Amino acid sequence: MEILNENMTYSSDIDLQEEIRKLLEYLREIGELDGDAPEVVIIDNDVNNARKIDSKTGYFDPNDNKIYIYIEGRHPLNVKT
Repeated sequence: MEILNENMTYSSDIDLQEEIRKLLEYLREIGELDGDAPEVVIIDNDVNNARKIDSKTGYFDPNDNKIYIYIEGRHPLNVKT
């Protein structure tokens, strides 16, 4: 079996904060987001999570109004909004 080692260096070209801003703007336009937007926390250094086939991709914590997004080892098209 051939091992695939994908080079993720081009993911630094994506402005995640801008993409998230556009998503939140869209959610406001369609009435799905009222009030303060949740803070977005980008987790880009969780290598142990990235190595798992069933790794975490992200979650929303309503207790602290934050969205956590795991990007380590993810293809940019899977992260981009």
